[in-house]
Amino acid sequence: MSPPTVRVAEVGRGVALAIIATVAAVFALERAQSLLMSLLPGILFGYTVNPLVLWLERIRTPRVADTSMVMAGVVNTRVLGTCSLRGQVHAILDKLPEAVSKLSARLADLRKGQGNTVERVQTAASDIEEATSQTAGATSTARQPWCCS
Repeated sequence: MSPPTVRVAEVGRGVALAIIATVAAVFALERAQSLLMSLLPGILFGYTVNPLVLWLERIRTPRVADTSMVMAGVVNTRVLGTCSLRGQVHAILDKLPEAVSKLSARLADLRKGQGNTVERVQTAASDIEEATSQTAGATSTARQPWCCS
């Protein structure tokens, strides 16, 4: 007679394997985060402009020329957009010191008001605690337990 063998259920193996795979995937993604965050925008951009390149390729032009034209168009669009927004950026930068001073003044006011608010909350909490302790002391002597009535 052979000794009894312990059989692990197939479901248990599958769950354990899924947990191990999930932990390994999370660890691998955490380690590769800097690479993926650099690579992801390029991949998304490539998938975005690929239909345009394919359309140009149907006109029987070389793919290298199509890709070069699309990239030149994208670069030119970004340059023209930057040039057209230059005046607005200068206006924002001119108003920046005033906005920073207003923000710092508001933060200072919040800090001053926060101390008063915290003190009021603490006072209210201590008042509530005193009231409940007084009420609990009065009712504990007046009321009998439910089991003895």
